[in-house]
Amino acid sequence: SSDLISVGDKDTDNVIDEFKIMLNAAKQEGMEVIADIDPAIFKKL
Repeated sequence: SSDLISVGDKDTDNVIDEFKIMLNAAKQEGMEVIADIDPAIFKKL
């Protein structure tokens, strides 16, 4: 299963906080998270 993080108009700190919550939940379930990030997203951050 995969999840997309959409930066859009969100505050960068909020996006990072949401991502940390998702990573911690995955870790607790024994899941591995692999980031596949469009390089263009870095311009938005």
